[in-house]
Amino acid sequence: DKFTPMKTPISTRQASRRSKASPVGGWGLLLLLLFSTTTLSAQTVASGSCGANLTWTLTGTLPDYTLTISGTGDMTDYSYSSAPWNAYASHGYGSYIKTLVLPSGLTSIGNDAFNGCSDLTSVTIPNSVTSIGDWAFGNCRNLISITIPNSITSIGDRAFIACYGLTNISVDSGNAYYSIESGVLFNNTKTTLITCPAAGKTGNYAIPNSVTSIGDYAFYDCSGLTSVTIPNSVKSIGDSAFYDCSGLTSVTIPNSVTSIGDWAFADCRGLTNISVDSGNAYYSSESGVLYNKNRTTVITVPDGKKIKPESDVKTSNQSMYCDYFLFKPALTKKVNVYHEK
Repeated sequence: DKFTPMKTPISTRQASRRSKASPVGGWGLLLLLLFSTTTLSAQTVASGSCGANLTWTLTGTLPDYTLTISGTGDMTDYSYSSAPWNAYASHGYGSYIKTLVLPSGLTSIGNDAFNGCSDLTSVTIPNSVTSIGDWAFGNCRNLISITIPNSITSIGDRAFIACYGLTNISVDSGNAYYSIESGVLFNNTKTTLITCPAAGKTGNYAIPNSVTSIGDYAFYDCSGLTSVTIPNSVKSIGDSAFYDCSGLTSVTIPNSVTSIGDWAFADCRGLTNISVDSGNAYYSSESGVLYNKNRTTVITVPDGKKIKPESDVKTSNQSMYCDYFLFKPALTKKVNVYHEK
């Protein structure tokens, strides 16, 4: 026995007695080591409360932790980085939390609750949850898909922002507040486009004709989009609606649009042209640049263009967020636009 080496032989009977008297010899020690390893892998790393009737427990060993929420009721709302498990949720561009377990009695997921849990690949939201907070799953970079149960009545601002691996959002057919079409999240009547999964669309995407409003951050970082068809039903385009759509090359604003939010086309590095339907009463375009109707305000200069400061020009804040936008804002009469060479 390599665990109990003997310098001198012992009789078979002595060996038998030794085996019966000492369970930690040979195989016994091996089993003890295996048991210890198993126990260690399930050890509690940290725990605490996350609601009036909710607790959290982090178990496992580095680098694979499981975060388990237990109890009933509403989860605490957090601000960025303040969730008690945050120290384990993010390290550089990775996360130690690989698995998330939510209880059937949970009724709300708090603001910023799992923001930065970048190594989560899937999440099961129980049918008891009625609300998902602002930024609740923000920066979950490896989250592939998520299902909204029929119990959900409210989804907060940017709940799934910067989920770069998200290819699909699905909604239970019994949900009375939200709907889905081709993996894109809408309100129930499909008049508001809420979120297009960052990795869910490539090439051209045609927004349904029922849509009247494109929500804030709706297409945030949808880098696979090369063009988008905005129907004549759309009246408003939200703040940062197409932010960082780096593959987008051109956009046409229909005559129905009356409002375009700040930074709507910011950081669209491939964008060279924004055109506006001539019948639009609020906006116009010239040489691919977006203006107000009478062209006294520059709203957005596509990233592939420059403006020379040859004369004064009144600009909006969002127009300044262009990689090649060089001049300082002032009042003006004339603007020269040209492609960078």
